[in-house]
Amino acid sequence: MWSTFACRSQRYVGARCYAVSSLRDAPLSQVRLESEKKDTTVAETVLDGNVRVLSVDSPSTTTSVSLYVKAGSRYETRVTAGAAHFLHRLAFRTSTQKSSLRTIRDLEHFGATYNSHVGKETLSYHATSLRTGSPSLNVLVESLAVQLTPQLQEWEIDTIRPYVKSSSHHENNWENLLELAQFEGFRDSGLSNPVFCPSYNVDSIDGRHLHAHVSKNFFANGSITVVGTGVKHHEFLNVIKPLLTNPTLKGTYPELSALPHLEVPEAPKQSPTWKGGSVVRHPSTDDAAVLAAFSGPSYASKDHMAFHLLARVINSAGKYQSVQQSYSDAGVFGVYAEGAVAGQVAEELQKSVKGLASSLTEDQLEVAKKGLILRYFTILEDPVLLSSLLFRHGPAFLEVESKLKSINGVTLADLQKAAASLNNPVLVASGNVTGL
Repeated sequence: MWSTFACRSQRYVGARCYAVSSLRDAPLSQVRLESEKKDTTVAETVLDGNVRVLSVDSPSTTTSVSLYVKAGSRYETRVTAGAAHFLHRLAFRTSTQKSSLRTIRDLEHFGATYNSHVGKETLSYHATSLRTGSPSLNVLVESLAVQLTPQLQEWEIDTIRPYVKSSSHHENNWENLLELAQFEGFRDSGLSNPVFCPSYNVDSIDGRHLHAHVSKNFFANGSITVVGTGVKHHEFLNVIKPLLTNPTLKGTYPELSALPHLEVPEAPKQSPTWKGGSVVRHPSTDDAAVLAAFSGPSYASKDHMAFHLLARVINSAGKYQSVQQSYSDAGVFGVYAEGAVAGQVAEELQKSVKGLASSLTEDQLEVAKKGLILRYFTILEDPVLLSSLLFRHGPAFLEVESKLKSINGVTLADLQKAAASLNNPVLVASGNVTGL
């Protein structure tokens, strides 16, 4: 059985070993988990300076290290809008401690893969290599730690500027509509800030804007979290402590001192309230695409699981696509549809949403539960995705029996309650917006 033993900040749970095929047809009561001889150790430590360190020591051939900084776009001001997007593009370039050439050479010497990601709440940096211990682990951690102190050289900023311009829109239309919905729904708060650099600021941002964002947000109390998978916790800590205990912004910025002083206003308020009841039209020559966006749960909300299952029920019907985005203190739940004319699409979509609570069945709920359980076990095998969920939920995410219990504990009444809460939408459409 999967057992949990707490000892200070460490938790021990059975290693991941399960028959996924049995979940497809078996009743949920028959889902069985079998532990291997070796245990998976999940541990969490908070260093001086309030840096969180989490690790998962599982039977894995690879080691991954992820560094999360609460410095996403929601913390930008009107002046620094787009700074997080630029810093994402500057990842693994010159820092105040290592050149870009040395950083890339060190990572590729161990065959490591590396990337970064920007969102509304975090900037994150990831690196994965074969599990060989030191010095590979040392290089992974050091290469991510130096990302906290980018050099912000003018020529490097100018080099990535065209890439920032070209990626100012999402590839998927529903993602663009979701961004517009959040701008309207969370207006006047940090969550209304777009993830990608707005067009009005792409050519204006320089090192001063980026330095202001870094110095304000990168080293704020509790801003930094490091997550490792396929690594022993004590070895991980031994590498991290010299680099991230009481971290501060290091280095000098001679180029910036020669530029005029930049006045940066305070960031918008960080207590978002959903303000629905509005319509956003974005006309073009394409067919209509419509998103009805509603207030959704934060990832810490007790209703989070019910909304996950509701999304699966909507998607399984095949007519509409559900969209869910959760943050630490708020969330968005949307239903997306396409058609010839926006007015007709929106009318049918809203009628379906209003009748959703009364049309839900136990069979739909059971199918959704099985799908979510399969998804949960899939996540456990993806180190980067697992790291992001450990960052959000902590070690409790790997308490498998508890997680399965929370999924199976969602009732039809919970699902109906979630569906009934879908009101006061922000309606966003692109393409043929006639009749919206």
